[in-house]
Amino acid sequence: MEIVHRLEHVGGTVLIENLEIISVSSRKHCAVDLCIKSNMNIPFAAIKLYSSDRYVDAEACFESAEAIGKEIEGRWKLQAEIKNLQKALQKISIFAQNDDSGENIAAILNIIDQECEIND
Repeated sequence: MEIVHRLEHVGGTVLIENLEIISVSSRKHCAVDLCIKSNMNIPFAAIKLYSSDRYVDAEACFESAEAIGKEIEGRWKLQAEIKNLQKALQKISIFAQNDDSGENIAAILNIIDQECEIND
């Protein structure tokens, strides 16, 4: 599925399968936005932890809003990694069912390398 947006001076669509969410913080404006990462960052949500529109309130909550944004970004990336692991495990289970001698270990490790980007 394609995500269609109508932002000024920005064209194109984003495939939902390739969707990456990032947190973009601006200390100058005391704002934290969740964005779709594409050829440019497309904002779709703002994290606002104050009810008034006073700068002093936004500034007081900025660190917390930034932490929430980073947590959401991290969980989104973790979810994507889990999906990649599930794909790899499905392929591995096919090899394991057809291999009694353990000859396909190299092929299994190759699948893990291809499907999963595990960061140390």
